[in-house]
Amino acid sequence: MPDKKPTLKQAGKLQFIPLGAEAKKKTTSLPAKRNLKATGDLIAAAGYKFPKAMAPYLFLNAAHTKVTDKGWLNAINCRNIFADGPNIDFVPQDSFGGKIEVWMENVTQGDSFTIQFRVICGSSGNWKISSSETAQFQTAIGPVSQSIDFLIPPVTSNYGLVLISLEALFSNYGSWVFHDVTINKISY
Repeated sequence: MPDKKPTLKQAGKLQFIPLGAEAKKKTTSLPAKRNLKATGDLIAAAGYKFPKAMAPYLFLNAAHTKVTDKGWLNAINCRNIFADGPNIDFVPQDSFGGKIEVWMENVTQGDSFTIQFRVICGSSGNWKISSSETAQFQTAIGPVSQSIDFLIPPVTSNYGLVLISLEALFSNYGSWVFHDVTINKISY
């Protein structure tokens, strides 16, 4: 019986594919970083083919904000950057709660990536995730510690730069902490 799961190219949609959000209720311990099996299971559960391989592409946090020829981190409206934490704290606000931008360099046509943001937030609202390559989407802010995982299907442009942003949109006043972002390159 042929595999009924579409490949990302067959899907024909240039959009983020949310891979789920893991929240650890009432704890500040961060969710685990994802390996190929865990990531592949999330991709398969979203209805796509299990990837053959996953290679680290970029890891950024307050202590490591730039990786030469791979990308850099930009924090907008942050309150503190603690390199020894490592974390970035965002100011309490009523609606716009700050933004993390990840600029990826040397991205070529056909590259596909998984992104995992690990954050801590005790407020309610939504995370707005945007990219220069895909449509935006929103997911609920989870209780305290949360992993926000998504897939960028093969990029269609060959500009070399891709922007990904994570923005807090609070229902009421809130603040949050960015811990890190892990980006892995996926091959099928």
